[in-house]
Amino acid sequence: LIGFCCGRIILTTSDKKDKVLRLFVTGFLLLAVGYLLTDAWPLNKRIWSPTFVLVSCGTGTLLLATLMFIIDVQGQRGRWQTFFHVFGVNPLFLYVVSELAAIVLDSLQAKAPIYQALEAVTVNPYLASLAYAVLFMGVMGALGYPLYKKKIYIKL
Repeated sequence: LIGFCCGRIILTTSDKKDKVLRLFVTGFLLLAVGYLLTDAWPLNKRIWSPTFVLVSCGTGTLLLATLMFIIDVQGQRGRWQTFFHVFGVNPLFLYVVSELAAIVLDSLQAKAPIYQALEAVTVNPYLASLAYAVLFMGVMGALGYPLYKKKIYIKL
């Protein structure tokens, strides 16, 4: 629902600067309320607590507003955008593939050895977790890149 509301801001606001400003304000408010409520409801991804939803949606909205400001308002375009295009043209397909890959890794019990190897390299469990997430996202991007280059858009 929050994404729908942000999409509505994008579609109904004609001025680019006003659109970005509204998204920045929305993202900031979501993030602030999410963090302010963490004493009452802990931030918990596993159960999608209200605070987790507000914080993650606020962060996503701020990222979207930042990218829209850089690309649409300032007009900065370049190869750096390819990363976002790869995930943006086939988002649902890549999400489904990532979920299937996670299930396969869990069933083959391959996730733990990968994570342990990353933990041995980084020496920090939090950095190992981040490295695993970035590596996993990189693999998904590598799967989506050929589809992007060939202009293949998979709709599920």
